[in-house]
Amino acid sequence: MTTEKSTTWETRSQASCSSLRSRASAGSAAAKARAKAEAAKARLAFIEQEADLKLQKAKLEASMEILSSKKEIAAAVAEAEALEAAADLGKTPPNSQRNWEVSPLEAIKRTKEYVFNQGQQLDVEHQQVTLPCPTAASCPAGAQS
Repeated sequence: MTTEKSTTWETRSQASCSSLRSRASAGSAAAKARAKAEAAKARLAFIEQEADLKLQKAKLEASMEILSSKKEIAAAVAEAEALEAAADLGKTPPNSQRNWEVSPLEAIKRTKEYVFNQGQQLDVEHQQVTLPCPTAASCPAGAQS
């Protein structure tokens, strides 16, 4: 009987070890499957982010292309306007006076004349104000500077 009992125990022991091994193997396979699923989820999340960034990049590149075209158009319009303005300058009558053609000396002379003429009109408490004369012809005798 002891031999029969020992054989039974051995058989049971082997069966339980085998059962444990197959349960462990099944658990290991399930863990591997879960790990693969989690890895796939992580990859998907990154693929979605990459796709979003690629879409944003494409939109930015399209915007840059549109802006570049607008810049070229603006430059062409500005060039055309400048050329038209230059052509219009050639059409102005030769006797017309342009503000930008007044020399600095002419501007100074005219300013002095204006200040002198304004000073002539002032009568500050009956004091005589002496101002420099811009030209000899417009100064009273002895007031020329």
